Amino acid sequence: MTNLAEARIWKYNIPDVEMIRTIPVIGLAGPIRAGKGEVAKILARRFGFYTFTTSQIIQDVLRFDEVDTYQSRSVLGEVGHDLRKSFGGDFLVTLGIRQAIAAHNRGSRFNGIVIEGCRNLDEGVAIRNFQNGLLLWIDAQYDIRHKRPDYRFRLQGVGEQEFARRDTFEQEWMDPLKQMAQVTLINNSSLEELESGVVDVIYQKLNLKPFF
Repeated sequence: MTNLAEARIWKYNIPDVEMIRTIPVIGLAGPIRAGKGEVAKILARRFGFYTFTTSQIIQDVLRFDEVDTYQSRSVLGEVGHDLRKSFGGDFLVTLGIRQAIAAHNRGSRFNGIVIEGCRNLDEGVAIRNFQNGLLLWIDAQYDIRHKRPDYRFRLQGVGEQEFARRDTFEQEWMDPLKQMAQVTLINNSSLEELESGVVDVIYQKLNLKPFF
């Protein structure tokens, strides 16, 4: 795994361009099924942001070595932990941003970068260190989150007790990241209300208006 990660660093070791210093870089963190993916979709659709998940970066590293990229949440978590331990806590965020720069240099145009699935303080610090960095904590009541569909858990046969165990564990060790977040978005209602809240936050914090 070490050689694979080093190869990915080399492949995307592209000098910074001016746009990365000034465009918004938004990190999304929060508990299981809080709605981080929905927020990322809103930011892509309404503001034209480039989005990626930390899980996608892990899968990308695996794919580079022709490893089966369909892995359970727990396996991806273990691989992610190993990568962060070997290359620094902000490794996945840094690699994803380098991929965004590479896409920009190939002609892709976007108005900001969204990292879904921030997991630790190093990732939070990396995001907030950008000139227009913004760390959002996405949350929802436990009973609401528990009822939301999740194909990953369904395929793995994760029941109520296991969901509660994983949720408690993640909430505890991600609490420092929650405290670091500049904004908390509560997603207890409809997608329409969530979208309205996202648009308001981006306008208030970054002075950006949506396309529509």
